[in-house]
Amino acid sequence: MRQFLLIGRGVESMTMPGTDEARRPVVTNAIIFVSAGVLIALAELGLINQTLTPYVVACGLVGILASVGLSATRKRREQELAIAREDEAIRRLSRHLTPPQAPPLPLEFGGDPVAELFAAPPEPARKLP
Repeated sequence: MRQFLLIGRGVESMTMPGTDEARRPVVTNAIIFVSAGVLIALAELGLINQTLTPYVVACGLVGILASVGLSATRKRREQELAIAREDEAIRRLSRHLTPPQAPPLPLEFGGDPVAELFAAPPEPARKLP
């Protein structure tokens, strides 16, 4: 079954199993934005009953705000996914490139991991007399 995204939730559709189609959202940000614009345009052109005009304009404005919010959320998710992929790549590389007796490289880039590996070991603690 093919998975569709409906604003963040998976919805199954009836397609042939094993088809290799990309997962795409059914309701996209552009569709929400265009629909909101159409609602506002219909209200401003006077094609809507005068009693319903404020409600239609309000729905259009809510749609525009939802579109902006979904766009910001999508960008944040893409950034988080890119960071997670980079961290996973660093973890895998450190597992393969680190000698067995050395500790794995840290994920933070606060210092120089190579210099930390070859640094002199700390001096043992002295006993008090």
